[in-house]
Amino acid sequence: MKDINARIAKITFRPGVHMTQGGEVDSRTKCSGRFFSALGIAVMLILILVMQFGSFLEPLAIMISLPLSSSA
Repeated sequence: MKDINARIAKITFRPGVHMTQGGEVDSRTKCSGRFFSALGIAVMLILILVMQFGSFLEPLAIMISLPLSSSA
């Protein structure tokens, strides 16, 4: 995408014409943002479980088993 954006930057558009990216680029951008949000929430939940259980091993086992139990 960096190469494509660099080539497009060289093109001069008429006044009032602008370029936006869509399709796979747009989907990838939205997906990566959601992924990092979910990762942050998961880390916070693990820290809450660590405080409740007083151990890191048990909450980690719980968090690893959750995706396996919901794939039915």
